[in-house]
Amino acid sequence: MSGLRRTRELAASTALALAATAAALGVAEIALRQGGLAAGEAESRAAAFRPAARAEDALTREVLHPFLGWSARGDASALRHAPGDFAVAVLGGSVAGTLVQTARDELTRRLGELRPGLGRVRWIQLGRGGYKQPQQAIFLLELLLLGTPIDLVLNLDGYNDIALGAENAQSGVHPLFPSQAHYAGILDAVQGLRDPDSIRLVARGIELRARAERVETWLRAKRGLARSHLVMLLAGRFAARWENQARALESGWTGRAAGGIRQRIAALPEACLGRAQGCLELQASIWQRSSLAMHLLATGFGIPYLHLLQPNQYVRGAKPLSPEELASAYRPEYPKNAAVEPGYRLLRAKGAELGARGVAFRDLSMLFAGVRETLYVDDCCHVNRRGNALLAAAVAEQVAEQIPARP
Repeated sequence: MSGLRRTRELAASTALALAATAAALGVAEIALRQGGLAAGEAESRAAAFRPAARAEDALTREVLHPFLGWSARGDASALRHAPGDFAVAVLGGSVAGTLVQTARDELTRRLGELRPGLGRVRWIQLGRGGYKQPQQAIFLLELLLLGTPIDLVLNLDGYNDIALGAENAQSGVHPLFPSQAHYAGILDAVQGLRDPDSIRLVARGIELRARAERVETWLRAKRGLARSHLVMLLAGRFAARWENQARALESGWTGRAAGGIRQRIAALPEACLGRAQGCLELQASIWQRSSLAMHLLATGFGIPYLHLLQPNQYVRGAKPLSPEELASAYRPEYPKNAAVEPGYRLLRAKGAELGARGVAFRDLSMLFAGVRETLYVDDCCHVNRRGNALLAAAVAEQVAEQIPARP
């Protein structure tokens, strides 16, 4: 009987422990829902940093481009759409790409409220990780030369033009050229990795990103679990950790590749090269002239052009950073990030000059100035789903202003 009693006691204690665990999980789930955690946070975290020239893209999906440095296959064909659709071509870096990827529905809903009867809106995601001017201008020229149908051109940029341009300048590479860190990595991958350490870094980065993508795939397959805020939070944390680890490895790989980039590409002399903030005025001027060129190109083909300056956490007063953001999304000691504040002052001034010349330029750098909740998910520029929803609402409002109201 004593053995049976012990078995019953063990079963009872196990059941009690399971009930307590279930209760704790239930309380956590309720707390997260009441706290307003976005159900798509895991997807947003995992998708927040997807540079087009990352290691596995370079080896599988990305290709060298004779004008742009790197690009994805089939960019032009992606713009084909049915008659009657309203196609918005969204150009820029990964912030522009992630906006369309994660907030397409919000963009469409808000624009539909502002411009009812517009018809089906297609947001064509042409933002590429690491892109900066004049890559968007060249990309637009390519699309127009190919005759691709576009109803409005939207250019969302800013951070890359300063931060990545500063990296170029510090490395002795002219800011006019594509980001040397991105370009060197994909060039190395396409030409063939030539040392064991680089091969190991790339392989490990691919493995870590594959883990994060498996989490996303699993959540899409388990729709019931995906409705749980707790499951999404935990999955998102794991995915974000693997993404960050992969990003650190890729930085090491691209850093090794970039070390010899000056010997493998064309060079332009410039007295300001060699210092991270030495070429900020030149970078801002290239950015301004590129936007003016996009305006002239688009409007010359009868297409409205809209240029938006993206928000960023390194701009003074742009956002009160939360404790989580300060811990994981704020690295002002990095030279490229230290260049953002003075660089954005130049961009804002030159953006105002663009407006005076007839360019539809809008400064969204202070969009999050009154938002205290956590939005930024990395130490670059990317935001979570809530941040993208706020950005999408602002973008849709600006797009609506460029579309004449229908009678």
